[in-house]
Amino acid sequence: MIKTSREAKARICVRGSVLVEHRNKEGKLLFRKRFENTVMLHGLTWLRARAGNGSVDPANYIGLSSNTSAPANTATDLLATVFTDDGLARALGAYGVSGDYAFTIYKLFTKGAGADKTVGSLGLYYAAATPDNLFAGVVCTPSAILTNGDTLAITWTVTMAAT
Repeated sequence: MIKTSREAKARICVRGSVLVEHRNKEGKLLFRKRFENTVMLHGLTWLRARAGNGSVDPANYIGLSSNTSAPANTATDLLATVFTDDGLARALGAYGVSGDYAFTIYKLFTKGAGADKTVGSLGLYYAAATPDNLFAGVVCTPSAILTNGDTLAITWTVTMAAT
């Protein structure tokens, strides 16, 4: 049976995952894990605006935070615990295409010489520094404890599909 356009309905599903690789300054892999993230309601609003307005900023900034609490899907930021220094400040990632309906944002962070920092959560943002622009967020379990020279490679994948 062929469905008419009135009967045929498609839903768009948006989901994301984050691959985190933590290496010490010698390059030894300390952990590698993929996390499923939460796309925020604010992120869905951004998608709607992006689809209809080409002047909306792309979601290609990654922020690191010490916060270890899962962000609610109504969150617009990872709270005041986002790092702003020591090589760990929110930064522009490299955009890539992953499959027909997905994009990736990749960023390699290198910890500076300051005090050790514990990364408990990550955020994908659509602006360099202003608040209230969190597209997606995830808690890292276990947290990554970064010391001088450690690197944290983040590959964020966002997939959109019709269901």
